[in-house]
Amino acid sequence: MIFVEQAIREEIFSGFCRTYNQAQTVTCEFAETEEGLELTEVDCGYRRCIHRGSCEVARQIRQMEEDHKKE
Repeated sequence: MIFVEQAIREEIFSGFCRTYNQAQTVTCEFAETEEGLELTEVDCGYRRCIHRGSCEVARQIRQMEEDHKKE
C-alpha cells in the first residue's frame, strides 16, 4: 500500500452571514490536488446554505478555488 502525503492549506474568511444575521469568521481547509485547491472542511453550512449564491464568505471560498486552479 502506498500513502501519498497531501498538503493541506487552512484559510480564514469573514463576512456577513444572512442565515445568522451577523458577521461570521469561517475556517476552511483546502487540499492541494493535481487540479488545484479543493475545499475539504468548512466550519459553516456552506455546502447546503440557502444563501450560498449571495454569501460573501461563499464568494471568497469559490474565489480561492478559482485562483488556485492549475491549467
